[in-house]
Amino acid sequence: MQRLLQYLIRPFWSFAFDHCRIDRETGKFLRAAGFESIQFERFRVPVPIVSLHIAGVAVKGKGPIPEHGVPPTLTHSLSGRTAQ
Repeated sequence: MQRLLQYLIRPFWSFAFDHCRIDRETGKFLRAAGFESIQFERFRVPVPIVSLHIAGVAVKGKGPIPEHGVPPTLTHSLSGRTAQ
């Protein structure tokens, strides 16, 4: 039932909260994205429809330094809600 509700309010939620995908399994997509390493934890917040969240760090793989001079191995913080 909760997934159905997430699916139904997704358009409004995405518009209101900077393209947040309420029905996306964020951890699954991060693991499939090809990062060198991913560390995150799941936790709950007291908001019923979006109670399960993730927060952590994803590290890009090593590669040539791009022209702008920022190495691709910098650590990027991530946070997001994950579908329940």
